[in-house]
Amino acid sequence: MNGAIDKFIFDLDRTLWDTYDVRDNPIWAKQLIPPYRLLSADKIIDDVGAYCVLKDGAREFIINLFNDDKELGFLSVGALYEASDERQPSLQVLKLFGLYDFFKAEKFLVYKTEKKDKYLEHMGLCVFIDDSDQHLQDARKLENVVAIDKKSIKIWNEIFRDIESIRLQ
Repeated sequence: MNGAIDKFIFDLDRTLWDTYDVRDNPIWAKQLIPPYRLLSADKIIDDVGAYCVLKDGAREFIINLFNDDKELGFLSVGALYEASDERQPSLQVLKLFGLYDFFKAEKFLVYKTEKKDKYLEHMGLCVFIDDSDQHLQDARKLENVVAIDKKSIKIWNEIFRDIESIRLQ
């Protein structure tokens, strides 16, 4: 199947942002403890000093895709177990960073035991950006998904030159 891809699905933790405890050890956004404070446009701190930092260029990348009429969604296994959407740290982080409203397509924040490919296979033609080798491997088996490893992108803006040429074979 060939065609232009107008839908982009993002993982959240370690793809759009990195989160650290007070000793600078990596943690997941779901481990942040409210209340949260915005220290700068790209940095949030929680009640105990843990912090979340938006990756360089991620905001601009999302805004440029949105302004280019691309559909944006997210698929993350970073849900806090049995918490309502209002209490989900990852959703609160997206809102504090001012990014939540750009995501108009599918929005899935599920618990860590879920497999992402079962969601992706029903999303139609899309680009899926994640940092997890396992989730990427599963996604690459799907005919409707172009999977991009976030670890291969040093700066979000590097991917702009390749976006228009992405096609499914």
